[in-house]
Amino acid sequence: MTEDEQIIETLELINFKDFSLKVNHPVICKHYQRLNWDDTKTLSDIDEIKRHIWCAILNYLYSGVWGEYTALTDFSRKAFGMAILKEKMKNTAIQPNDHIRLATMNLKKEEAHLIDILSSKWNQVFKAHETYFNILLRFTRRYRKKIENIIIYEAPPFPKKGNINYILIEKPKPKGPYFTSIKIAFKKGDSIPKKLISNNVLFFDLLMLPIPLSSAIRRDWSTNKKFEINGKQLPVVLFEMNLDHFLNKLIVEGVFVSPTIKIAIGTPHLTALGIYNHFCEKSDKKAKKYKYKVIIDCLLICNTKEDKKNLINYVVPLFKSSFVNASNNPDKNLLKHALT
Repeated sequence: MTEDEQIIETLELINFKDFSLKVNHPVICKHYQRLNWDDTKTLSDIDEIKRHIWCAILNYLYSGVWGEYTALTDFSRKAFGMAILKEKMKNTAIQPNDHIRLATMNLKKEEAHLIDILSSKWNQVFKAHETYFNILLRFTRRYRKKIENIIIYEAPPFPKKGNINYILIEKPKPKGPYFTSIKIAFKKGDSIPKKLISNNVLFFDLLMLPIPLSSAIRRDWSTNKKFEINGKQLPVVLFEMNLDHFLNKLIVEGVFVSPTIKIAIGTPHLTALGIYNHFCEKSDKKAKKYKYKVIIDCLLICNTKEDKKNLINYVVPLFKSSFVNASNNPDKNLLKHALT
């Protein structure tokens, strides 16, 4: 198995599987020889090993470096600290260097605790999405519905004060543009999961891990060769991996994609850049052979002059499938437009 394949399989664990049940995953075992499950393992041993897995994943996501680590690298810690600081200082003055240095130092002190929090919050996100998806599957199968729409976000928001503000977790009630854009775009349903299910919408995040992200990290994901896996930038890998995973599960159960499927991308511009660039650069010959060509065709539909007239108050994105506005937030009207 190549290193690229190892990274992909480990990323799949974040999105779809529970670490507590999958600590003996073969790819992880290759990197962490102590992961062989046996009766001599204490809870403390397992927690330590799981932290090492998280460190390896976080180091890759923040620095593009893959390997076995017992702690975040200095580069990853700085990138992580700056992203957290950016979140905390959104409505304050320009970030001075002293604050960045302090954030990095504090992260080093609290690293193990923070990784435990991330693991816990990831489990909440995973369970919420699993519940929504299983109901969607049963609903579409029972009433012989097809998947009419696909909505994609980047990742759950980093939990600032204990609770996570995730659209599929109803208590405490989610808020912000990621929540309101879907809430207002669909009339049927009194909660986000119910709105998505009753309107035959497949929803997923590219990465189901609530980590803090900065513009620099997003730019690297879409352009830096360090984050290229099998010739594809990380956002493209996550995009294809999620489509394969969820559509295969639906198709196996007899639920199919509508031939008039609509797709809407609600990720920040720099993350979307990697996806759009990749599929725009594919030759016509390769595009025809692509497994989900109908979805990619919809993804790459450009806004017309008429569309721009109808969205006169907007900086209209090049692609109709993008529903992120000039402020880099999802927008309810652009979402409606993407799904028409």
